[in-house]
Amino acid sequence: MLRSRLSRSWGVHVMRRSRGGLPRLAIAGTALLTLVTACGGPPVAPPPTTVVIGFLADGDGEGADRSADAVRGVRLALDVVNRSFPDLALPLAAGSGLPRLGGATLELVTAVTDSSPTEAVTRVNGLVGGEHAVAVVVADSADVAAAVGSEAQRLAVPLLDAASTADYLTELGLDWYFRTGPTDRVFAETVFGLLQGRLGGTRGSRVGIVSEAGPVGAAGAVRLRELADRAGYAVVRQVQVARTTAARRDQARQLSASACDVVLAVAGAGETVQGIAEITGEMSGRAPVIGVGPAFAALRQRDIGSGAEIRSGPAVLRTASWSAEFSRRSPVARPVAELYNRQFGTPMTPDAALAFTATLTLAAAIDGAGSTQPAAIRAALRKMSVAATQMIMPWSGIRFDANGQNQLAAAVVEGLDGSRFRVTYPPELMVGRLIWS
Repeated sequence: MLRSRLSRSWGVHVMRRSRGGLPRLAIAGTALLTLVTACGGPPVAPPPTTVVIGFLADGDGEGADRSADAVRGVRLALDVVNRSFPDLALPLAAGSGLPRLGGATLELVTAVTDSSPTEAVTRVNGLVGGEHAVAVVVADSADVAAAVGSEAQRLAVPLLDAASTADYLTELGLDWYFRTGPTDRVFAETVFGLLQGRLGGTRGSRVGIVSEAGPVGAAGAVRLRELADRAGYAVVRQVQVARTTAARRDQARQLSASACDVVLAVAGAGETVQGIAEITGEMSGRAPVIGVGPAFAALRQRDIGSGAEIRSGPAVLRTASWSAEFSRRSPVARPVAELYNRQFGTPMTPDAALAFTATLTLAAAIDGAGSTQPAAIRAALRKMSVAATQMIMPWSGIRFDANGQNQLAAAVVEGLDGSRFRVTYPPELMVGRLIWS
């Protein structure tokens, strides 16, 4: 379980446990609170020595590994704030603590949701009411994020969504909800930006669509059809990923026989991505396959087949909100990824990078507010502006719109090149040849 695994591996002093959740971590020592009396007036409380923020993640089952990565990303962000890293070109990295709060340090309290919206509501109440978190970061499914967002609205505390991508979340009228990462529509539009460049805007280009069963796949397929219609492309084949290997082979033959110029795959779950990889491995022809959405971040070469099979089959591409290949050549992202690897003994992942970014954004808002009052933090988030040169993500920066969505969040398209994925779109982030066929 995530609880026991992380409490053993974090290597920090566990002060106490938050109810039903992961260990509460004291990131920095807490000084004694003193009162200052000026000119015989009433006592005035000095700035706090610590500021508590909460973190919610799945924690168990299939989401345990991703949650562990996200927790590590949050921890690294708190280290950047609480310690001094003058060589990192990040907000709050140069000094120690929150300067506008007298150097106060951040303290983390965590809880697991078991990917249950009902459980998540209970846990966020514990973090805010019991642990006195001034704001919360969540890294979980859209259903959990929606439930926690509604409860954060009732509690009047800011919620930073680090992981979900569902478009509808910013349409719920939640003015305490903020999302740092890109939406499903951004992922899809990024793919069609690549197609416009590659197909030259050719009307009548042939598109195949593979989707998972259920509402996520259906919504994704509708979105891709709308964008294809707008571009003047013809959707000549659409299938839902079958349950059996034999049926998937038949679907691969159908797609191969459709003479598609490109096959677009949409999924929200990792197991569906594996099914799509089976179909891809059985396809003949040279039409590239592009996975649309964050679920494809876990896709690896071994999921597609051997080196010979990859060379003879279609090119495999995927959308991503963070790229390991980009981070290796980014002057901002590279040292952060190296620090993550040194500290935790494992490479940085998209889940870690997204959680790191959301947490650092929240820390900058708390410092910008110069206050631990939730309303002041929310106001600072609404005014926030972070440049692309101050973040590890391949985005244009961070600036929230009226619905709490980061307008500058972006996606890239990566192509499988041998044993690793590298950026192939947008052109300004690409190094080397375009991976297409």
